[in-house]
Amino acid sequence: MLQMLDYITMAFVVALVAAFAMPFILHSRKNNKKKSLAKKQLMDFANSHGLSLTTMEFWRNSYFIGLDPVKAQLVYSNDIAGNSTQIIRLREVRDVEVHESSRKVKHQGETNKIIDRLELILNSDIPGKRWVLEVYDGERFSDVAGEPVLIKIWKNRIQNTLDGLTVRMTVS
Repeated sequence: MLQMLDYITMAFVVALVAAFAMPFILHSRKNNKKKSLAKKQLMDFANSHGLSLTTMEFWRNSYFIGLDPVKAQLVYSNDIAGNSTQIIRLREVRDVEVHESSRKVKHQGETNKIIDRLELILNSDIPGKRWVLEVYDGERFSDVAGEPVLIKIWKNRIQNTLDGLTVRMTVS
């Protein structure tokens, strides 16, 4: 009798764990399908413009950035579901900088920095022309999740590509 009760308890526990885990599993599958579809659409977009993105990044199920270093072009989207993809010719870019909007908040005697916005700014030689690439927006998301590191990595990648263009132009 005791052994049968253990089997019933075990079956009940397994059923509860499965019921608890199922929404997370379904949500994960849905996000993976959404990301795969978005990646395919972005790759098709890049290919249709003759680009070969060797380095790319997706984050927050919204943002995308990719680089074709040979053609010196950057593909960016801050809303992959909304088809807001743009191509930036790095030959038109003079320099790249990181812009951070933040504020200090005091709470129980401790001062914390709250990041409201992170952007990559690509400045052009053409007066008044620049590209602002949103990497994080505090209005859309409650906290940063690796974006401060991500923005530095991409600043360096873009700067290295720009430096390579300068070297090629001076050698030619």
